[in-house]
Amino acid sequence: MTPFSSTVMIKALDSLMLRHDVVSENIANASTQGYRPRKVAFEAALAAASRQGASALEAFRPTITAQIPNALDSGVRIDKELFAASGAAGRYGAIVEIFDRQMQIADLPLQRS
Repeated sequence: MTPFSSTVMIKALDSLMLRHDVVSENIANASTQGYRPRKVAFEAALAAASRQGASALEAFRPTITAQIPNALDSGVRIDKELFAASGAAGRYGAIVEIFDRQMQIADLPLQRS
């Protein structure tokens, strides 16, 4: 694994953790009058930064935005928040598994013929 790809994965892990924190805040404030749930967006911006190179990747930060309520969806929807939390946890676990596999591969002794 290259240092660049490790940085991409670390940025993704940090962003997924932020998403988890924001989802937790949304759930905690589900019954708060006037609370507007927030969301974390990062996938497209992280992909764009990784295509632009190391300096753009280093400057990358995920975006937190307040969701704009509409007539059908005026507050926190626990079902949507749990779905977002589940997706973030699955992605986080997958990236950690990739790191673990890479470390196992790096620890293998070299085979000589």
